[in-house]
Amino acid sequence: MLPPVFANELYKALFAAPSLAPWQPAKVFETQQERAKHQVRTKMRTHVFKTVGEMSTKELKQTCALINATTDGFLEKAEFARAVEERRESSCGFCMEEFAAGEVVHATACGHLGHEGCFAAWFGRSAAKSLYCWNCRAEPFLSTPKRKRK
Repeated sequence: MLPPVFANELYKALFAAPSLAPWQPAKVFETQQERAKHQVRTKMRTHVFKTVGEMSTKELKQTCALINATTDGFLEKAEFARAVEERRESSCGFCMEEFAAGEVVHATACGHLGHEGCFAAWFGRSAAKSLYCWNCRAEPFLSTPKRKRK
């Protein structure tokens, strides 16, 4: 039989441990539009739209990766700039508005750009029917990497 003091400490250690994460309810959205905005914010890459002349080499490399432009063997800034100019869209694919310099835009996994509100409207129409890229019909969200088993 355990002494009462030890039993209380053991009880506290087992059931009142701060390392145990508290139960959190799943996020519930009032409308499909709110759910779509949350998906765009959390599952899509963001990009600050700048003109090619304003970008550093590092930013050009990141933009090439964002829009899935092939950059094999590129060494100079001019090559990255040319790839970005050829592949990157300068207007939203939904509303056809030109992006302003410094504007935050979102990118699909396949590299197409658009405004957050435009994406939310597209994905907010129907969860089952519109969860694909409007342009190439690919999966728009970044997939979460699977953990490797040891």
